[in-house]
Amino acid sequence: MENEIVEVLNRHTALLKHLISLVIKVDDLIVKLLEKKAFEEQGWYNAERAMEILVVGKKTLYRMRKNHPEQCMKNMGQWYYNLNVLNFDAKGKPAQ
Repeated sequence: MENEIVEVLNRHTALLKHLISLVIKVDDLIVKLLEKKAFEEQGWYNAERAMEILVVGKKTLYRMRKNHPEQCMKNMGQWYYNLNVLNFDAKGKPAQ
């Protein structure tokens, strides 16, 4: 019974880690789209200002993802747990 619990918890952990990696990939795509949009709207005559806007946007996005990952996940209707350090012991409890 304990082995089944550990197996299920580890499977769910792996799925959630995969979901988080997908969220990070989506964030990166958003940054690329922001970059493209900034240059399209600002044009080459004002490319320097477009880069300033983009840098601030990137820093904000990365800072939000780094400092408030649980909020990023809640925005997608998911609960976030720090799965990078969460492992389960033989009794199915989070290991320290």
